[in-house]
Amino acid sequence: MTRRNGVLGAIALAALIGLVDAGYLAWTAAFNISPGCTFIHGCDIVAESPLSHFLGIPWGFYGVVFYFTVLALASWSMAAEDRLVVMLIRLAGVAGFVMSLYFTALEIWVIHAWCEFCLLSALVATTIFILTLFVVQSGHAQGGGHGTGLYAPGPGQYDLHALLVSWA
Repeated sequence: MTRRNGVLGAIALAALIGLVDAGYLAWTAAFNISPGCTFIHGCDIVAESPLSHFLGIPWGFYGVVFYFTVLALASWSMAAEDRLVVMLIRLAGVAGFVMSLYFTALEIWVIHAWCEFCLLSALVATTIFILTLFVVQSGHAQGGGHGTGLYAPGPGQYDLHALLVSWA
């Protein structure tokens, strides 16, 4: 397994965790069941908030689509070197991270309650975003040797130019 596929595998694993989390939230919303937080008391408040839906659909369903898409893209990219797929994974990583910031801000400043499942999703989306920063095309690998498919500068070194070029 290449280091590139290792990073893509980590993205796929994170997406699978997010898929289970979002699937649970979608299931509870579909059957009007309380998510039942165990560590933080506030899931019911978040789930019952008018902000927990978009266009009449609970956000958990959108999460299922998001995490399934990331899982499929990461799996596809491991099987075939495709520049478009890598770009789509990066865009999904950014979108997931931005939406997680938005949802967390809503919990803090508008709803005034926390949901542990939402926080787990934010953590997973942030992890996916960070991991996407390290996925590059095999032909553009820097530092780790050509063909590794992973941006890997020397210890303690960061080649910002190479990282930005890899996004092009």
